[in-house]
Amino acid sequence: SYAGGGLSCDHCQIALSHCRFVENEGEIGGGGAIRANEVGGEISHCWFERNRGIDGAGMFLNRSSPLIEWCVFLNNDGYFFGGGVFCQVYSSPTFDHCSFIGNDAHLGSGIMTAYYSEPTMTNSLVAFNVNGAGVHCDDGVWTPSYLHLSCSDVFGNEDGGYSGWIEDQTGINGNIANDPLFCD
Repeated sequence: SYAGGGLSCDHCQIALSHCRFVENEGEIGGGGAIRANEVGGEISHCWFERNRGIDGAGMFLNRSSPLIEWCVFLNNDGYFFGGGVFCQVYSSPTFDHCSFIGNDAHLGSGIMTAYYSEPTMTNSLVAFNVNGAGVHCDDGVWTPSYLHLSCSDVFGNEDGGYSGWIEDQTGINGNIANDPLFCD
């Protein structure tokens, strides 16, 4: 589906809690599990697993700034951008206590930002994502973006922890690069 494989929302305040988005599929600009356009509100305690999409397999955010907390983005496949999440066009969501693990994308296998987006991430984990760096911030001359990262662990991503506009954040604002020592 073009409009988000699991959920599509436009111009609203979202309130999602304790939801599972598993094996949804979206197309370009749609997001595998969730596509949000001009959305605020809160998404908490949700699970995003094995979703597929061209951009933002777990979540595609456009001009959206919800609070996203205690969510897991696991093994999502975003072919081009943002295996876990893709934030574009002035999106500034807040990620708190989120985990981005084993996601796959050409750029930003865990999370990617573009077109003046500036999300905030705290107390989160970006680990063991494949292909693109775990965190990618578009470095377009006319459309730079960034990720404000604090007290988070970025570790073991196949193409490195950071790429694009963002430099390695290890040792800055409480960020670390330590093996989370998963049991399985």
